[in-house]
Amino acid sequence: MKNKSGCRIMPYLLAWAVHIFTASAVFIGLLSLIKIYQHEYVVALWLMAITVVIDSVDGSLARLVNVKKVLPKIDGTLLDNMVDYLNYVVTPSFFLLVKPDMLPPEYDLWLIFAITLTSAYQFCQDDAKTPDHFLKDSPVIGILLFFTCLFLIPRWLPTLGF
Repeated sequence: MKNKSGCRIMPYLLAWAVHIFTASAVFIGLLSLIKIYQHEYVVALWLMAITVVIDSVDGSLARLVNVKKVLPKIDGTLLDNMVDYLNYVVTPSFFLLVKPDMLPPEYDLWLIFAITLTSAYQFCQDDAKTPDHFLKDSPVIGILLFFTCLFLIPRWLPTLGF
């Protein structure tokens, strides 16, 4: 399929589709924040899981359809980092703050400050990824702490003074 000037349209459509797919995780992340605010935690967790699935495949799809070559003026890496910061740092941090039994109240703001600051610093590293596009270090401290608090810390631990 070609347009009037003879250019092939399909590579552009596929490249834009991948960018839209990646960016759709922002909307899903915002829905997660709404559900957290509404205390609908199970729905929020499912939405967060969907963003992880999107993040797991969007980079491979981008390489498959040569997004950098087809749309060189759109920085897919920057888009991915913005989406990841929302979904791996902001959303879990908000969850930790909103759900009262997730963090000790006397430390919650300090822990969230540490999560967001260290993650912001990690996300701006220009050598954060290997040549084959995998992360060298984990910038997702927020989501790791979140799932640790959610699934591994027993509910009775705070009664012991921890």
